[in-house]
Amino acid sequence: MNLNEIKLHRLTHISNIRHIITYGITHKKSLNRNPNYKAIGDSGLIDKRSAIIIPNNNTLLGDYIPFYFGTRMPMLYIIQKGFNGLVLIDPEELIYCITNVQQILDMEIPFLFTNAHASTKRCRFYGFDQVNQLEEIVDFVAVRNQTWGKEENLDTKHKKEAEFLVYTDIPFNGITNFAVYNSSAQKQLIDLGIHASQIVINHKYYY
Repeated sequence: MNLNEIKLHRLTHISNIRHIITYGITHKKSLNRNPNYKAIGDSGLIDKRSAIIIPNNNTLLGDYIPFYFGTRMPMLYIIQKGFNGLVLIDPEELIYCITNVQQILDMEIPFLFTNAHASTKRCRFYGFDQVNQLEEIVDFVAVRNQTWGKEENLDTKHKKEAEFLVYTDIPFNGITNFAVYNSSAQKQLIDLGIHASQIVINHKYYY
């Protein structure tokens, strides 16, 4: 198993990129946290996660920075469509910050990972000792599956949303590349100082 090839995706609003370039991806309790952070997720779900205790180590789920193993996640659909009371966001404003499992290991950043959406009862948490079984624990067929809607696909949906949870800040040099919706978003990142070779344009990552 090549852990360099297991990509990790963190979606953020383009207005947060300037801070990320300076301080990296920061968690909410970091001394370097972004005071002007623009959230894109469901605030109700974020509050719920802040109260979930992870049985492995009695930490709070809300204290981790979540990454997905894939793109085009169900939450992105909600964000792009403006469902659940969220303000609709144009895909051009949504940026993927991408790293990989080996990069996290090399930086010695503490982490956990799950086999399903971390706030569901079917979720199990795994740590460093299980990282070499990651491809057996995470259902990558479900991660890549685009058919996750409707009640009959609920199990696939939860497995698709398996998470990689990072416990501390990730420095900017820990981000291997960025993915954007179009050339306009690419230009905005280049204008901020990100090299064009680090930016991938792929509208298929979006709805």
